This record gives sequence, structure tokens and C-alpha cells, in this order.
Amino acid sequence: MKKHFLGLIVFGLLLAGTSEGGAQTRLGGYLKFYSAANTVSPFKISKIGTRLQFNISKTFGTRGELFSSFDFDADDARFFTGGFKTRGSELEIYPVEAYVNLYFPFVDLRLGKQFIFWGKTDWINPTDNINPWDYKNISSEIEDYRLPVTAVKTSWYLGPVTLEADWIPIFIPDRIPLQTGLLQKGNPARHIPVVFMNSPAYPTPTLGHSQAAFRLMHSIEGIDYSLSYYSGYDHKFNIISKLTSPDSISLTPAYKPVRIIGGALERVFGRWNLKGEAAYFRTADPNGTHPEITNPHVQYVLGSDLSVSDHLLLNLQWIQNIRTKFNRALEEKAAAQNPLEQEIPRRVTSSVSGVIRWSPMDYVTSQFVGVLNLRDKDSFLLGFVHYELADAIQLTIGGLFFGGPQNSPFGKMTGEDKVFLELKFSY
Repeated sequence: MKKHFLGLIVFGLLLAGTSEGGAQTRLGGYLKFYSAANTVSPFKISKIGTRLQFNISKTFGTRGELFSSFDFDADDARFFTGGFKTRGSELEIYPVEAYVNLYFPFVDLRLGKQFIFWGKTDWINPTDNINPWDYKNISSEIEDYRLPVTAVKTSWYLGPVTLEADWIPIFIPDRIPLQTGLLQKGNPARHIPVVFMNSPAYPTPTLGHSQAAFRLMHSIEGIDYSLSYYSGYDHKFNIISKLTSPDSISLTPAYKPVRIIGGALERVFGRWNLKGEAAYFRTADPNGTHPEITNPHVQYVLGSDLSVSDHLLLNLQWIQNIRTKFNRALEEKAAAQNPLEQEIPRRVTSSVSGVIRWSPMDYVTSQFVGVLNLRDKDSFLLGFVHYELADAIQLTIGGLFFGGPQNSPFGKMTGEDKVFLELKFSY
């Protein structure tokens, strides 16, 4: 309840401040009814509830701006988690964003909870490593499946060059279901220890465990490009195993340090928009000798948008991930000794992705996003349709689907398939 009261107090202070003279204030937000259900029997209702969002924006002359967006989210599905709870236990109050902008002649400063998105490619962005993903809540709105971070963002404008420096003091990981991929081997002749899953090992919230990111942006001969560097922690966990006795093994999800050097570029040719992005990930296993820790690797994406018409945009991308330090014999030996089903990694993996944005008629827009891993033949598909029922009233119908072999990256998520319905009133 303390976080609820804190959210109400902060929101009340912001609202009370809107009556001050000399400052321009704008209020907005939305009321949304939402529901989601799994597509696999018994068709469990994963979300059903109401969200009220308040947005407050206030400018202070030409030197400052305050923005805050608070969600009051009442999800009835949370009421049943772990048995019946007290009335009101389904309510969560949290800031989506809450920051202050300060403007100076050559420098802009933003402090607070915010989204910082990098990169040029669609959906898969090797250089976009600041805001984590929430894989449990992928839907039609980015604020549902990306998590804001509390950060200090500075932007320097040096003629045609923009330099950005970001400091993120607290690490926030991706939200990924921990149970995926933890399958015991089915050999009855093999002795299988009891497996224990420990709580995740998060980096300690100290100054020494802060994250920092830097980016240079420039445009030359019609080519927009950027160079970037990130020093922090991998948002995805590694599973570290330890034999605690001859009959038991403990698993600990651990978040390891990573340094990422990357770049992105984009060039428009009429209806075509060519873009590319690449990054080198120097992980906590720089020599590739620790099978339980992600190898250092290069990931690159090459793609293009085609504006077929004002109502149809097509995107196609090629993605490759190349492990720069890889010892297959070592990986096979570690997999043979592991009591869990574990996919032996490959030095090179290739994927294709596509996006379709289509507006077939007035007041109707749709988007479909798909990713296919070529070797495993596993796939991911997100699709949704927006229909503007009236001014500021929008109906959304969509679905999220996974497919592939049981132990493939997307095949592990097949139980997470869902369809969702939303009705949103903006004000």
C-alpha cells in the first residue's frame, strides 16, 4: 500500500501545481478496458481490467518542462493469483514516465523515469540496449512491453553533430518467464538430480554497478548514421548451475556485465528506406570458455521499408548473430553433463523479420510483426487491428502467437499464445 499512497501523493502534488501562473499546463490521458486470454485449453484469462492514465505536461518559459504519466491499473486477474486477496489488491499505481526537461543554448538535460530508444531497424535493434523488454505483456502499445528506466540524459548540439550521454544508476532486467526451457532429460537410465531454481542474482544497486551509454549522431549526403557505446548489464539472464549434492542441483538466473559497441544508418530513396544496424557484444565470457555465459558476439540487421502507397508499408529484414569466440566441443561436453534439456548453441544463427502496416479503409489501421529463425523453423507473430469508433474512441483486437520445436527460442513460449481486446477512450 505504501507505493499506492506515494503515487497518489506525487500525483496530487503535480495536479495541485497546475494552477500556478506563468506556466502552461496540459492535461490528458485515457481510460482503457482490456482483456487477454490464452489460446490453449483451458483458455486461461491472463488479463482483464481497467486502466486510467493521467498525463500532465507543464512548460516553464523556454527553459524547462515537466512531464508525468501515471497509470492506475486494476487487473482483476491479479485478484486470483495465489488465491483470493483483499479488495483492491488488483490495483497497481505506477509512473509510466516522470521527468523534467531543462533547455540550455547547446545542451538539453532530461532527468527522471523515461524511455530512451536507439537504432534504425524495426523490432530487432542491436544498439537499443537501455530500456528492457516486458515479454509477459507484449501488446499493441509500446508502454506495455517496454520498461522505462530512471536516468539522466544529456544531449549536446555541436553544429551538425549531436552527442548524447546517458547515466542509468539502477539496473532493470527484461521480464522473462523463468520456467521456459527448463526441461529434464527424458532418459530413464540416467540418474537425474532434483533441480532447484533460486531467486535471480541482480547487480547490487551501487554506483559501481551503474550503467552508462554514449551516442554520436550525424547526417551526411542524405545518410543518417549513429555510433554508440553501452557499458552495463545484459537484460537477459544466464542460468548458472551448481551441484549442491550428488542428488540435487541449483540453478540461479544471473545478470552479467556487457559492453556493446554499435552503429546504425538509414538512407531514403524515394519510396524505399534502406537501413542497417550492427553491434559487437563483449560479454562476461570474452574467451568463450564458460558454457553457461553468453559468448561474445556480433549481431547485425539489414533491411528496407517500401511505401507501396499512403495506406501500405512493407518492411523486410535479414538478421544474423555470429559468436566470435565459440568452442563447439566444450559446449557439447557441458550439454552432456547438464541434467536439463539444453540446446547446443551455434556459431551463426540467421533470421528474417517482417512488418506490415496497412490501412485498408478510413478509421482502420493494422500492423503485423513476424520473426522466423531459419535453422530451428520457430516463429513469433504479433498482429492487431485498430478501429476508430468515434473521435478519441478506439477498439483494438489482436493476437500473439509462437511456434516451433519445443526447445527452440520461440518454441519455448508456445504456452504464452494469447488474443486480446481493448477499448480506449482518450481525453
